Amino acid sequence: GIASPLSPASIARIPSTGDLLMVWNNNGKNQHRTPLNIAVSKDEGKTWQHIKTLEDDPEGVFCYTAIHFTGEDVLLSYANWKTMGSTIVRLPLKWIYKKYGSGVEQYDQKDNHIRPKAFTIYCQLLTVND
Repeated sequence: GIASPLSPASIARIPSTGDLLMVWNNNGKNQHRTPLNIAVSKDEGKTWQHIKTLEDDPEGVFCYTAIHFTGEDVLLSYANWKTMGSTIVRLPLKWIYKKYGSGVEQYDQKDNHIRPKAFTIYCQLLTVND
């Protein structure tokens, strides 16, 4: 099973392949909302592959995810409590399926994570008082 004890995983079917895309905090059984990962299942969720890390700040809090497919890309949005805003990331589906993709990702040899380095938009959350 998938362990994501504090935040629920978001799962959506990739329209072009029928596979499942999952966004979750791949953190075992601890109570943190970091790291934020994506993975693909080709067997209805029995196994997961193409696991990539989107955020891994140990002090970060990444949650409330949303998934939207548009053409050959996927838009992922999630709350980022450290910046007190939302992050929207546009990822090519080809990148998600590559084992060690090229293009928007950055391979970090220090921690063996692949992270997108482009297409990130920070949106400020506004509070309106009467």
